Amino acid sequence: MKHTITFFPGNKTVEVEDGTTVFKAAVEAGIETGGNCGGTGSCGRCKVIIEGNCTCGKNPQISDEEYAQGYRLSCITEVCGDLTVLTSVSSGSKKIASFYDEAEISDFSPLTFIKEAEVQRPSMENSEADFERLRRALGADDLQSLPAALRKLSGTLRAEEWNVKAAVSGSSLIDIIPKNKSIYGLAVDIGTTTVALEIIDLQTGKTIEAASDYNHQIVCGEDVVSRMMYEEENGQERLTELILDTINGLIEPFEEEIHAVCIGGNTTMIHMLLGLETKNIRFEPYVPVTNFPPVWRASDIGIKAFQDAPVYIIPSCAGYVGGDITAGVLASKMQQSEHPSLLIDVGTNGEIALGCRDWLLTCSTSAGPSFEGGDISCGMRGIEGAIDCVKIKDGRAEYSVIGNAEPKGICGSGIIDTVAQLFLDQKVDKKGRIKDGVFSLTEKIFINESDIENVIRTKAAIFAGCCVLLDAVSLDFNDLEKVYIAGGFGNYLDIRNAQVIGLLPPIPYEKFKLLGNASLSGAKSCLLSKVERQKAEDIAHSMTYIDLSSSNSFFDQYSSALFLPHTNEERFYTAGK
Repeated sequence: MKHTITFFPGNKTVEVEDGTTVFKAAVEAGIETGGNCGGTGSCGRCKVIIEGNCTCGKNPQISDEEYAQGYRLSCITEVCGDLTVLTSVSSGSKKIASFYDEAEISDFSPLTFIKEAEVQRPSMENSEADFERLRRALGADDLQSLPAALRKLSGTLRAEEWNVKAAVSGSSLIDIIPKNKSIYGLAVDIGTTTVALEIIDLQTGKTIEAASDYNHQIVCGEDVVSRMMYEEENGQERLTELILDTINGLIEPFEEEIHAVCIGGNTTMIHMLLGLETKNIRFEPYVPVTNFPPVWRASDIGIKAFQDAPVYIIPSCAGYVGGDITAGVLASKMQQSEHPSLLIDVGTNGEIALGCRDWLLTCSTSAGPSFEGGDISCGMRGIEGAIDCVKIKDGRAEYSVIGNAEPKGICGSGIIDTVAQLFLDQKVDKKGRIKDGVFSLTEKIFINESDIENVIRTKAAIFAGCCVLLDAVSLDFNDLEKVYIAGGFGNYLDIRNAQVIGLLPPIPYEKFKLLGNASLSGAKSCLLSKVERQKAEDIAHSMTYIDLSSSNSFFDQYSSALFLPHTNEERFYTAGK
């Protein structure tokens, strides 16, 4: 009996006989899972996450916690039914390759303040209680304390010779810390395909570490709708475990030192993180549990930071426009401008915002994961080893690789470059058909017609969404002051190549500004500034959501954009002219 195995990233599918190991299935699909022990399960390098029916005994290379979360060694796991497999969990760089403009914040008021205190020692003449003594040292007579902080106060004061750091959130002491210990905050962007985060020093505001990984929920579905369907059939617990596993795996070296968390993400991802049901987001009228979650504690959610670390969730606008677009608008500052600008978040959900200081419109296009490396045969995130820039002339490809490493795959900017360059080199026609059916960049890295079809569908959805928003207020692309591009591309996206394929509008190059991961930038701003947190809430309140699923105009625009670059070629620039 044969079973279907689907591997992510890349969405590669292979059929294998019952009892085949996942490792052998991966080899048949052309997927490298690592491993150098000859299939004995002793090296632990072929670790994967599996969703579906398989058999695999416990192994010392996988902890009990990992086993419960679906981790398995592919070399000793046998197929018993259809499976979905995430292969990127045991190897590969977690470093973020993308960039963003460092946010300018008007005040430094972190979600958790770190205050150094030299507390007066008690004596027979001054036997004031320890907490009141700390209050006076901090100049904070109204300071309250959480129970855990109060329980450790006396011991820490004496062990540290009365020189300590106080971690204060709002009006409450949440922890008392040795003076020489570093305390960090965590800014997170939870994307449908990718999770990116930064560890930030709460005293200086400087980023200490940055990392990213595939959202482990991908084994339950590529997009938010498929994951909501999974939740309906199987419950939400697994989805919550997987997103927590992704975040906790990235912050492991800093866990107890993290004393504040700020998270941006689309509405569905936030609901799944918090354990809030999503079934009412999926169906009309697309109602979330909340757009403005209260501040939670890390231990309430399951984030392995300091237990009482406050967790601020950037507010959303609607069921399909989340805090990631709120954070993006905040990072762009378009809400402060007199003239309208456009913000395009080139991610799986394809969220778009249009507006100025007087009004803001938003929509979501469900663009798919192609520009994040998903649904592409050799696709990968923008990390070390990804081909990020491509030029093709006379059928020969020249490319650059992130980190100057050996190429392992191709990321979003490289995918856009490749399709555009093949089109300009007349190797791909307007419908995306490619001569010989495939184009090879290296011996192992290629792009085929199926990949190009996915790129065309993705760019068509995003461009159509932009057109619908502009039509709603009787504007044209030429009326825009700026077009901000957000997403994992960082500074790698070639604007002209994006115009060649019809992803971006044919307006002067100078009007475009690359923001990189604007959601992560906005999350960092909110982590470090009370003023920025208030701005984010004001933005979320001011946005008007336009539902594209009921828009005939969207489907007309989408159909017109399902060509390279568009059915109306005269609207677009042609590179080189």
